[in-house]
Amino acid sequence: MHKLGETRTERRIGARRSRVYVWVRCPICLKERWILRRYGIESLDINCHPCTVIKLHDRFKGSNSPRWKGGRLFNQFYWRVWVPPDDPFRPMADKYGYILEHRLVVARHLGRCLERWEVVHHINRDKVDNRVGNLKLLPDKVYHAVETNMQREIVRLQKEILKWQKLIVWLLQSGGVPQAKR
Repeated sequence: MHKLGETRTERRIGARRSRVYVWVRCPICLKERWILRRYGIESLDINCHPCTVIKLHDRFKGSNSPRWKGGRLFNQFYWRVWVPPDDPFRPMADKYGYILEHRLVVARHLGRCLERWEVVHHINRDKVDNRVGNLKLLPDKVYHAVETNMQREIVRLQKEILKWQKLIVWLLQSGGVPQAKR
């Protein structure tokens, strides 16, 4: 059995890395366990309470973290917003407490959490524009694909119409159809 205060690297207790662990006993629950040395004090004494040592890193979570930027992150294409644990929309969050902002805006507007299969579509195709007027709730990914393809076709047709309008304006200004040379 291990002795209290004994130190070992992770490799010796079956892990891949080489961080140092200390074998301690909790004075409250009397359980013995390995504690990572960096969570506590460098000279970890046997009377230390491991349950509190493990939770020392919690004081740097969320808004207490020196890297806290207000709970809003830009992830590839979309804004993600952190919601506190007591927020009614927390069930929509991932394991870190973040929700895609456009989904949160629509959920707050409707007053209910969105289901996983519901899709929020950006009408103007700008994924950063999360105004309620720019967001549309679709019941399924199939509808989202149809909506997106339809918008793409509309944009293509608008460009085609613009091209023909420019040609007609040019013909009217030049005085007619250009004659082919023989």
